[in-house]
Amino acid sequence: MEREVGPEVVAIVGDVDIKGDRLGEAIDRMHAGPEGGDARRSEKIARRILGQLIDIELLVQAAEDRNLSQDPKVDGRVQQRQRELLLEELFHRGIVKLSTNASTAEARTYFDEHHIGEQRRIRRILMESPQAVSRAITRLRAGETFAAIAQELSEDPQTSAQGGDLGWLSRLDFRNYVLRRQMFGAEIGKLVGPVQEPDGYSVLSVEAVRQVSFAEMEQQVREVVEEEKQSVATFQYLEDLANDAAVEADEAALRLLFTRLKEAGAQTPELGRGEAGTVLLKQGDQSWLISDFLEAVAARKDPVEIVDVDGLRRYARRLFAYYALLSRRATDLGLADTERVRQGVRKTRREALIERLREMEVTDLIDISEDDIRAYYERNRETYVRSERISILEVLVDDRDQADELMQKLENGGDLEKLARQYSMRSSRVRRAGGRMQLMRPDKYGRVGFEASEAEIGEIVGPIRTFQGYSVFKVLRKIPGYRESFEEAQARASWHLKQDLTVADFDRYVLRLRERSNKHRVVESNFEAFLARRQAASS
Repeated sequence: MEREVGPEVVAIVGDVDIKGDRLGEAIDRMHAGPEGGDARRSEKIARRILGQLIDIELLVQAAEDRNLSQDPKVDGRVQQRQRELLLEELFHRGIVKLSTNASTAEARTYFDEHHIGEQRRIRRILMESPQAVSRAITRLRAGETFAAIAQELSEDPQTSAQGGDLGWLSRLDFRNYVLRRQMFGAEIGKLVGPVQEPDGYSVLSVEAVRQVSFAEMEQQVREVVEEEKQSVATFQYLEDLANDAAVEADEAALRLLFTRLKEAGAQTPELGRGEAGTVLLKQGDQSWLISDFLEAVAARKDPVEIVDVDGLRRYARRLFAYYALLSRRATDLGLADTERVRQGVRKTRREALIERLREMEVTDLIDISEDDIRAYYERNRETYVRSERISILEVLVDDRDQADELMQKLENGGDLEKLARQYSMRSSRVRRAGGRMQLMRPDKYGRVGFEASEAEIGEIVGPIRTFQGYSVFKVLRKIPGYRESFEEAQARASWHLKQDLTVADFDRYVLRLRERSNKHRVVESNFEAFLARRQAASS
């Protein structure tokens, strides 16, 4: 017997009601532009997005049926997000005190003390391994120009065409203190590298030096000073937590860890046998090991410079307070039950459940042989080329209808660069560049890379379905490479095959869930009323 629902419910999935306001928000978020005028098209869009919302609920319920809420990967991701939200709530409620915004005098002092007025014009060559960077350095030392080698070899899609030019940078542009010190200590023309970065390995060079005024940098400096004030307030709060909880440090373990960190420099330290399990901190019956500290450090976005054992002690205690004490204190204060935190945790939990279910039901079950990889390689040989570079202008959007609208605008004389700045889901850096991208190795970009390889210069291609949405692009330039042998391409072909299989298998898995479930239905009368209200509002 079907249960009764209120007039606002447009669909039911088990015990979950999907209401019209949720559907409306999803349509507004996923479908840019007005819907008015074509009622049938508006209904098609609404039904498709409602189907996606139903699928999400089916996936969450399937994950819960498998008790994945207790899975370590899911739990770890949820706990990390909860800590971030609780800290934000502490600031929001004034429990962690934050001083007023940075004044002009404070910004000027910071500008002078940290030499922010010095800017350096820097070029970079980005490559996939330190060995490849070393070969580039050998050529540079033999007399080849940095710009020429960057254009030929660099895998940075934003700068390779400009000879690796990163532009004028100040110390504020470098989060990594090691790299900042290297670049602002280097002489003009000196090579720095290989340097490990988040996107690969680099060799860099300082091309020129100039000075800029405080007036030109004031706003940027103010923002950094305010960020540092927030960091100082956070550090003080975490230190107070550690003091209140009587966290004790093992001095011998601290000295051992400090030695290993100094030996490693900016790299991950190598530990001797049994050292990872050494107790670093204790609080009551709870112990924090050297391995726990290193795992916490690896999860941080920005490296922290540790100059002595005292600095290491303070940093370790703050990390322990963040990971082990913050949630306990915030819960005691009732912050875990605030709407902001609960909603944020719920959203993260649902995303983590679906991702873990995808891994267990699809990704982890895919088993491919060398013969499978070879057959995939043969079918896609044109994808596996070395050093091919393709320049494109691209717009990436959520769904097919948006992509079709973009194609219509382009056919009517629309400006692709303006459309990219307005609609593209790519990074702000790509949007600011008007959708310009360098596909250094087109195979990394899935179907976009494949279709770009096939297209003629000047041709507009799309819509192309990708993991992120739908892509429409124009090919600007091509620099051909050579085709790789199976041995050269095997690792990448294996990864591409697994990705393709994951997308297809997950779509089939969702379809099976939908077909097997008898606990979901669209409340047609309420859905029709929802459509009528939307149509009337847009008329």
